[in-house]
Amino acid sequence: MGLADSDLLATAAAFTADSIAYAYKKYVLPPIAIDEIFLAGGGALNRTLVELIQARLAPIRVSTLDELGVPVQVREVLTMMAIGNETIQGETGNVPKATGARHHVIAGDITPGVQPQSTGHSQD
Repeated sequence: MGLADSDLLATAAAFTADSIAYAYKKYVLPPIAIDEIFLAGGGALNRTLVELIQARLAPIRVSTLDELGVPVQVREVLTMMAIGNETIQGETGNVPKATGARHHVIAGDITPGVQPQSTGHSQD
């Protein structure tokens, strides 16, 4: 293409920020008022990307989970914990409008493991 690496990276960051802002403006902001957005995942560690997202979604405050004392890298763990909790409670864990599912469903199931075997110790 003949572009410098810095130009390619800047384009990718701008495209990512534009995509995120577009999705919020098209699917979230018309019906829902949002005061604050917390970013997570690897992109939240990219200061330039965060600043681009902040600029595109102003005046909504955009920050990272780090500001709440939660490392941005634990996003997937927190998501699985939340979905698992809903499953244990017998509640649905999907959002059909976001996933394309036809209806709400319980996400996954709880399968008990094999009963622990005795080790022969008196405490068993």
